[in-house]
Amino acid sequence: MADTTRGDMPKAVCADCGVKGCEFSHNGLLVNTRDWKTFCGPCFATRSGDYRAGRPVRPIGTLSMLTALEMLEEDLPSWFSNPKSEWNTLDVNYHQPFVKRVWGYWDSYRISLHKIFPCKEGEALFHPHPWPSAMRILSGRYEMAIGFGSGDEPPPIVAKLILPAGTVYEMTHPDGWRYVRPLDEPAFSLLVTANPWKRWSPKPKEGEKLQPLSDDDKNEILEFFKQKYPLEKSPR
Repeated sequence: MADTTRGDMPKAVCADCGVKGCEFSHNGLLVNTRDWKTFCGPCFATRSGDYRAGRPVRPIGTLSMLTALEMLEEDLPSWFSNPKSEWNTLDVNYHQPFVKRVWGYWDSYRISLHKIFPCKEGEALFHPHPWPSAMRILSGRYEMAIGFGSGDEPPPIVAKLILPAGTVYEMTHPDGWRYVRPLDEPAFSLLVTANPWKRWSPKPKEGEKLQPLSDDDKNEILEFFKQKYPLEKSPR
């Protein structure tokens, strides 16, 4: 038998991601223990998603942003067709590669629809992410370099990959670094992120403010993703 309570627990630490501030306390099926564990909204949702999919219970202290991405992709067709869905935009142009971003909130997560532009070798920003995330490349391909290190000094690059359309991956450690560099043409990708860590990440220079996209750019990106996730059939 399992039991779950829901409420605002600002001092509780999530048993999976370590973020302070929880919404759920649970014992039983999702944790395979009678000990009570507290979770933030996104981590509880991914554990629930794993259970519904019949996957084994993950050890406490692990994230599954790939589960969050899977749940998001199942919901995106109806999300796009809902006239009440709200979308914000940003022209991320303070460092290469430039990114046109359409973003909004879905359940306990933030979702971003990206159009990422090619840049030259050595120009792409090598950086950590301030939140756990999962991505799917939907069009184009990009080079991705990976490193691992604390603080704000770039660590050594330990791996470099060429990732084609259809690739799915997650980043679930605060000290994971990467850059992406689209090759040949802009790459479109879907990104889902959970609660932010207290982790340094690069930002625009003081006094600089990122601007919203034009309506044409916003509509182009939304139409691309609507075609990839149509209401009448499965994506891709």
